[in-house]
Amino acid sequence: MVSLRKAGQSLGTKAIPFLANSQCPNGGFRLAVSVNQCSNDANADPDATSFAVQGLLSGNQTSAVKTRISRAIHFLRTQQGSDGGVKGAGPTNTENSNSTGLAVLAFSTTGHPNAATEGRLFLRSLRYDCTFPAPMRGAIAYDAAAFANAQSQGRAATLGDQDLRSTTQATLGFAPVPLYKVTNVGAKPSAPAFTCP
Repeated sequence: MVSLRKAGQSLGTKAIPFLANSQCPNGGFRLAVSVNQCSNDANADPDATSFAVQGLLSGNQTSAVKTRISRAIHFLRTQQGSDGGVKGAGPTNTENSNSTGLAVLAFSTTGHPNAATEGRLFLRSLRYDCTFPAPMRGAIAYDAAAFANAQSQGRAATLGDQDLRSTTQATLGFAPVPLYKVTNVGAKPSAPAFTCP
């Protein structure tokens, strides 16, 4: 839906019903398309739910769509811990920066600033700061265990594939703009330098 909206194309008549069929009773959305209907709350996936919210935001904001978004946000809130981190599903069902970044984008683009702020605090707690080797600074660890592991390595620590993936998704939590509104206006060819005090 986001891609169609960005391309200036009609969303058609099938996208919203598909998402509606993917929403579980607890408000979360399923990940696997092989499941015809989400009748079981165990199929709800936080990451899929966060992306579904972005899809719903790109469509007409009817009362039915707004209700689906509200239920989805409620589900994401149930997955958010007291430290602001959001759990994933399946093998990633602990608080992590990937799921948190996506959920914070959902919170901030649907008018839930407190939940978004809590999530950003969690993400900042996993950011590699000036105590880490220069190439790592600014990146965001996947979770507390990954951060502690890198910290224990001292000057020998390096960025891994997991760090690169988690930083990419976590970054979405710091860009409070719906995905369908993202543009390259104001974009710069290089990232800002990470400065240490």
